[in-house]
Amino acid sequence: MSYYIQSVVIPKRIMTKTNATKWIKQHNYNIDYGIDIKKNVYRYRQAMPNLFIKTSYRVKTLYNGVELVLAKLKII
Repeated sequence: MSYYIQSVVIPKRIMTKTNATKWIKQHNYNIDYGIDIKKNVYRYRQAMPNLFIKTSYRVKTLYNGVELVLAKLKII
């Protein structure tokens, strides 16, 4: 079973909201679910959390500090 990207998380310390949205678009990630603005990060959901197995979440940090939240899809 493969992992899929549930969210892309960009720390505010590395990008402004404008630059984060631009980065998301340049790297062909989804912005259709909008942006969740938290205290320290911008979170761009790629799919709704209820589609994933709760115990399967993992985080992969990219070279530039952007984090990919990965999880396994539920079998429907």
